[in-house]
Amino acid sequence: MPNLSFSARLMLAMMLIVTLVTAGALWLMRQRVETSYLRMSEERFRSQIEMFMGMQSVRLESIRERCRMLARSATVVEALQLGSGDLPDGMLRDLKAKARVVRDSATAFDEPTATKPDPPELDNPSKNNSGTELKRRQYRLGPPDFIDLALVSSSGRVQSLKSGAAGNFTPQWLREDRVSFVPREQQTGYLMADTPYRFKMPREVILSPVHEPNTQEILGALAVGLPLSEYGENSLYDLNRPDRPGTISNGIWLENQLFMRTVSIEQPDALGSQVRLAVAKQDAGGPRTVSVRLTLSGTPYQMLLRPLNSNSALPQAWGVMLSSLAGMDAEQKALRNEILGTGALALAAGLFLSYFLSRGLMRPVRALVHGTGRIREGKYDTRVRVMRKDELGTLSESFNEMAEGLQQRERFRSILVQGTDYEVAQRLIESPALGGERRDVSVLFCDIRGFTAVTDGMVPEDIISMLNEHMTVLTECVHKHHGVVDKFVGDLIMAVFGAPESGGDDAGNAARCALEMVERRRTLNTVTAHPLLEVGIGIASGPAVAGCMGSENRLNYTVLGVRVNLASRLCSNAAPGTVLIDSITVHRLELRAVGKLLEEQCFKGFSQPMRPFRLEGMTAEIQPPDEVREPALTGD
Repeated sequence: MPNLSFSARLMLAMMLIVTLVTAGALWLMRQRVETSYLRMSEERFRSQIEMFMGMQSVRLESIRERCRMLARSATVVEALQLGSGDLPDGMLRDLKAKARVVRDSATAFDEPTATKPDPPELDNPSKNNSGTELKRRQYRLGPPDFIDLALVSSSGRVQSLKSGAAGNFTPQWLREDRVSFVPREQQTGYLMADTPYRFKMPREVILSPVHEPNTQEILGALAVGLPLSEYGENSLYDLNRPDRPGTISNGIWLENQLFMRTVSIEQPDALGSQVRLAVAKQDAGGPRTVSVRLTLSGTPYQMLLRPLNSNSALPQAWGVMLSSLAGMDAEQKALRNEILGTGALALAAGLFLSYFLSRGLMRPVRALVHGTGRIREGKYDTRVRVMRKDELGTLSESFNEMAEGLQQRERFRSILVQGTDYEVAQRLIESPALGGERRDVSVLFCDIRGFTAVTDGMVPEDIISMLNEHMTVLTECVHKHHGVVDKFVGDLIMAVFGAPESGGDDAGNAARCALEMVERRRTLNTVTAHPLLEVGIGIASGPAVAGCMGSENRLNYTVLGVRVNLASRLCSNAAPGTVLIDSITVHRLELRAVGKLLEEQCFKGFSQPMRPFRLEGMTAEIQPPDEVREPALTGD
């Protein structure tokens, strides 16, 4: 991710959250609306189907009862017992007269019919067979009282009673290959029959078994063909007008053809293909009611297929009902627009709030960043203003406490550096307890000659000012030559070379430092406003013990040993402006020491006298005298 600011990242996070919430809400609402709409549509769909089926059942029950009565009549029994041959005209007239009862029962339930559709409207058989709407003009396969009658023998032979013509023949609406067996119980089925308009329409067929009165043997069946009733269909159509959302249309699938009078679809072939595919699947698993989602001409539909005559002697027919889901899509689109609009407003509000929120958060953060930079620069007096009472406010308070602690620590460090040598102070900071260790060192003592006489009568302030000026110059010399100021004792300064760390050539560093101290003191005498001073310096080299010594509450880093005592004694014996060094230091300086070996002298605390060397310069041309040796030393 690019190096974005905190506020930019906060705004991006807010945008992502709002976008995800909006997308999630859109998806969830779409699922909920679709589920609810489909459930309501299916419930409405099924309730209206049940109403339609109930109305049809009432109608069919009445017609079936009339057909059963007709099948039990002596005329029908006698006609089937005749076997083959023409029916007498009297018997034929009697059958047709009795059939009027069935006709009257059928027409009693049908609604008043309108005029037939104009011939041009029905002149295209492919259009109408595909199932397009016939603009709700009711029509029948004949006049209102038109009815087909046929007798089916137990062997499956069909005898028409459609006309009074002599001879048996198979009518166009009922062929022998269409009746697979004589049913033992009354059955209702459907057949496609020709019409005067050069296209086929479904016929409702009721097969009623005919029994021999005495033996109850099945002699055959009476087939009654009626125009497909519109009873209940018009009521269903009126409840679901095409100009209303959630339109429900019904039809029938029969003999691989779809007939629907209450639906207008621009792609009837596509609907027929969908029905054919659904029916083919049902044929494989047995007829049962199934619901299918499909899209026709860009409009979603819910299609319900139900078997109309399962286990029938007639071809399987399917009831087809189609419910438009365009209303659901419209509601989903409206809801989607509302959610998107709300999401856009929420996004804008989120960006607005995140901008001001980030500003409020960034003010203390920027102050902390600025304060951290100043602390890094060593400005420990930096403080930030506590602007909030939350976690950022607590962080600001913690920062101020940290800065105060660092400032106090730096103050203690400064005091430590002022109270001891810088290198020793650094070591003490890193390791507060510097344990004793044996080191090979060169120790330097420098003392003012005649200090008591010089300061007699001086005011204390002047004495301190003079000593500070003097010690400052000498301390600079020690540090310049890699030495450590061990302590100041009155007018005396003690320096160590080789502890706590060796600077390399510790004896040479101590010698050069001593010579520069004498020279710097003489130079200072020419410019100082204080009385003129002279110093004496003593240097001794050798092993010593170095470490922090004192009490638990007060420690002082120093060195102890015989060579330290010897350096102090040499300083005491040195004349003003001279440097005395011991034999070990002379030996370590090799050819560089320039000076004079003095006579033997006795030093307090040492049992044997020693010959100190007065150092006057440093060069590689003078060889130390042969008498110079390193005597055995003892001291208390």
